[in-house]
Amino acid sequence: MFTVIPDTIVLNPKMGIMIEFRANSSQIGKMSEPWQCQAVIGNDRKPKPVFNCNVFGNFITPILQFNLPKLDFKYLWVKGVPSAPITKELVIKNMGPLATTITLKIDPPFSCPIEKLTLEKDNSDSIKIDFDPGMKQDRLSDHINGKLTISHDGHPHKDIVSL
Repeated sequence: MFTVIPDTIVLNPKMGIMIEFRANSSQIGKMSEPWQCQAVIGNDRKPKPVFNCNVFGNFITPILQFNLPKLDFKYLWVKGVPSAPITKELVIKNMGPLATTITLKIDPPFSCPIEKLTLEKDNSDSIKIDFDPGMKQDRLSDHINGKLTISHDGHPHKDIVSL
């Protein structure tokens, strides 16, 4: 669950070190793990405990809220009228307790001008989603399924908006 890299380091006399650790968990909720820092001094062969502690954390899943759960685009072909992209607005709100940075990936013929977005807690932002009906040039009726996949930086959770 908790890891520190590197797990071993050599310090010269009168040196110190700042240690930062990050933790990931596939489970949600509060967790703890006992840790022991050990030191080998001089020519000692066996490490001696310097301190013992419990490291704990509360693991969460990012929560996003959308103004629309699905975006529907409808295009009707008219002879002699050139096709133009259709734009819809999607509002994304961060409902989680922490800020999140998200990466947006969308399937063609849909597009989004924004690839990365950071949302603070309780903040929202709107993004424009475009549909280009000109990509399909056979003028036959069709139902195109697409999706907007939203990945959270540093977290495995993904959100999906159907298009």
